[in-house]
Amino acid sequence: MAPPSFSDLSKDANDLYNKDFNFGSVKAELKTKAQLLDSEFKSSGSHDMETGRAAADVEVKRSFRDYGITLTNKWKTSNAITAEVAIEDRLAKGLKNSFEINFEPNTGKRSAKVKTGFKRANVNTALDLEFKTNFPTVLSSAVFGYQNFFAGASVGFDTERQKLTKLSYGAAFQVKDLSLYAGVENSSNYCASAYHRLSRGLEAGLKLCYSGSSHAADLGVAAKYRLNDGSAFKLRLNNRSLLGSSYSFQHQ
Repeated sequence: MAPPSFSDLSKDANDLYNKDFNFGSVKAELKTKAQLLDSEFKSSGSHDMETGRAAADVEVKRSFRDYGITLTNKWKTSNAITAEVAIEDRLAKGLKNSFEINFEPNTGKRSAKVKTGFKRANVNTALDLEFKTNFPTVLSSAVFGYQNFFAGASVGFDTERQKLTKLSYGAAFQVKDLSLYAGVENSSNYCASAYHRLSRGLEAGLKLCYSGSSHAADLGVAAKYRLNDGSAFKLRLNNRSLLGSSYSFQHQ
């Protein structure tokens, strides 16, 4: 099994601590599948209770499994349109290539992304090129694994300004119900996290970050309890005595 991508080294703890805590807003998401066409449809919307602003998007994804091709189209209420074509496991086993175009008819803004990912038993690499001007921004990452241990790095470079935009590295230990992570983000933020599934319905996690520039520390704990009806209740608390709670449910 291939290692996780660099952004997913601390995914379990990050999702537990950040996901579903939509303070001051209401969000809803609907997903459905059409087996005959091998397609997926997703619609999501949000409403900011303070400003009254609402936003929504619609996404349609269709797969051609015999050819390893996936087509994705997305439209936002801000009138932004995204189209992506991806090819996986055709040119080589474990290789995925994709091309994405973003267009805003109201403003005329255009951008494009070219993504390449390659993963095998002990390695997961990625190289992304984002074109907002004639000079791309490059983002690359690599993760290497041995048994349950993983280590990797991510580097971003702006070719127009000839400037390094990101430098992060970290290491993780992952087993079925336990995940540990420690790393440096953007060269100056030091983070560590832990995630543990205590039982089938109970999860707990801890996250600690220290900023080398502002010398500020953030410590937070979170827990999630899944109910039998498909709903879940979450709590989180940080070192500034901010307590958050959320309730989510899935209807199938």
